[in-house]
Amino acid sequence: MRLVQYITEKDGFCGLFSPIADNRKAAVIVLEDGHPNNYIVKTAMKWLNRSGVSAMGIGPENI
Repeated sequence: MRLVQYITEKDGFCGLFSPIADNRKAAVIVLEDGHPNNYIVKTAMKWLNRSGVSAMGIGPENI
């Protein structure tokens, strides 16, 4: 799983993006009340990637 990190200071929000090469027309945003780099968010993103969907995890805390 390839992850692209976004940080508040540079990008204006905190998050991780996991794109897939096959289907760029489908994406899901996974919102978390804590850190976007936590186990639950990464597990959801991996499951979505295996299902053919790009995923982005966004949370209020910095990475």
